[in-house]
Amino acid sequence: MSALLVGYLSARPSLVGYADLTAGKSRTLTPNTQKIIGEIGKETLEVTTYNNLLGRFYYYGLPECAVTWTWRDGKPYLRFKSDIALKYVNYYDTALDDSYIYKYSPGKTTKETGGHER
Repeated sequence: MSALLVGYLSARPSLVGYADLTAGKSRTLTPNTQKIIGEIGKETLEVTTYNNLLGRFYYYGLPECAVTWTWRDGKPYLRFKSDIALKYVNYYDTALDDSYIYKYSPGKTTKETGGHER
């Protein structure tokens, strides 16, 4: 039981200690960014991702990629602000990249083309 408790507590971002030992402090946020995050205080920070379901890289904006963001891009931010909420807003826009998506979904409507992935 104590091993489970230690495992749970050590996995909580707000309870984990970090030290950036790189020469240029390249694995942490800049002092200005740390200050801005500190000014937010106890409020939850909501980050909204707008995702064009008809765009070439639509899959980066799907909720399934939240884990990738959390551990690749968001990790330094989560060290200083552990209560970041990710929100996803999907939309359809053919003006940006219409030739790509229709190439792989011929004969489908705009909604069907974007909706087939979610």
